[in-house]
Amino acid sequence: MADSINRNPHPDFKTVEASRPEWEADQGFHYTKTADPQWTFGQGRNSLRDAGASQPHVAIDPHAEGRPATFNYKLLISAITPRPIAFVSTRSADGAATNLAPFSYFNFVAHDPPIFVIGFSSSVANAKDTLKNLLDTKECVINIISETYVEAANSTSIDAPFGASEWNVSGLTPDYSCETVRCARVKEAVFSIEAKLDSYREWDSRAKPGSKSGTTVFLEGTRFWVREDALNDDKNLVDPAILRPISRLGGITYARTTQALEIPRPKFKEELGGQEGYEKLAERFEIYFLKILLKLINKCLSRESPVLRKTQYHGLRPNLPCRRKSEGSKATSSVWWRQRPASLPKVLQPCSLQDRRVAQKDITIRSRGQSAAFEPVICMSRRSCTAIRSDCG
Repeated sequence: MADSINRNPHPDFKTVEASRPEWEADQGFHYTKTADPQWTFGQGRNSLRDAGASQPHVAIDPHAEGRPATFNYKLLISAITPRPIAFVSTRSADGAATNLAPFSYFNFVAHDPPIFVIGFSSSVANAKDTLKNLLDTKECVINIISETYVEAANSTSIDAPFGASEWNVSGLTPDYSCETVRCARVKEAVFSIEAKLDSYREWDSRAKPGSKSGTTVFLEGTRFWVREDALNDDKNLVDPAILRPISRLGGITYARTTQALEIPRPKFKEELGGQEGYEKLAERFEIYFLKILLKLINKCLSRESPVLRKTQYHGLRPNLPCRRKSEGSKATSSVWWRQRPASLPKVLQPCSLQDRRVAQKDITIRSRGQSAAFEPVICMSRRSCTAIRSDCG
């Protein structure tokens, strides 16, 4: 599937590249402050300006009629970014052929044991070199690409026929000093992982039912190789300034890692103020959210639609702020309309609490002394739930 995709948006790439600034070789890895060092709990967004923050979102069904699977591919590789790259070295079962190729459907998913996943956009029956070798020999070496050989690594994505070694195309150096596998690691790589195949799974295509569209392999790391100057004394940290990793964005775009920020993991008791501090934040959020909810309902009810005109709604008159009568009591809000309709527009969706009875009790909605004809879903207790969806657009 992916091989038929035109990733290069430039008819004459060399001309486009020539118009761009030179590579900033002196731009080393460094740390900065966060965008908003004074950010506080409950604040939400930081102080950075987002000109498009008020723009609506578009819902996309990945399997909508007429939508090619390649659209999902292009969308996801442009949105799930940056992605680490597995630069995978394998060899054929008879040892006669070697292969080297980059894959950005990659990550590690466990550390004990160290487990890595790599995704291939092909079935086992139509496996290309890396997947075929991996399934035949059940071993490989994963190398992490650094800035110093990004061009060479990219060259291995060439559409070479089976048996043609990408080592020759790239000019990189195979190092056969691995201890648990027979294939080579990339000598130029700062960090490499010897790995054994644990399992794999093929995926059924939604676009072409009855066919297989991809394969995911699970690998267990058996040896780590780290360049000495990048490793700390405890052998548990790799220096990003030495590693200088390259990642993938969408299309033919790669990314450098030159700037970073650090944010400590907060502590519930010391920094948030424990349960008391949490309760204050929760109450503030509930009041804020209810105001937004009622504003949304008013907007829906004021829309010109046959359903709404037929029911002749008044605007809502909420009792705000929400009142807590005593410890553990319910918060209440009143919603009024001129006449009780047979059915209400489905503005709200039930929230998913472990005990939905809490949701039933935590808000009271009234219609001139009568219970509303729809299920209350806003939870105003400490087990707060704020599930809302508007069908009004």
